[in-house]
Amino acid sequence: MDSKPWQAGRFAHSLRTTLWAEHLGISQSEMNVLVDPVCEKTYKHIWMTTAKVSSSLFYSISH
Repeated sequence: MDSKPWQAGRFAHSLRTTLWAEHLGISQSEMNVLVDPVCEKTYKHIWMTTAKVSSSLFYSISH
């Protein structure tokens, strides 16, 4: 992870990436973007972008 060698069980990795894809709104065909889940690119470009959009939607609806 984070460009360093790592090992994960097939089930654990599959479960993690499937849940992340669900939360981030990523389709099965786009799952390759979650190959390295803790690299800076994944964090900044996927998680933070999704968080900003979700926060904006939440605040626009609730206020």
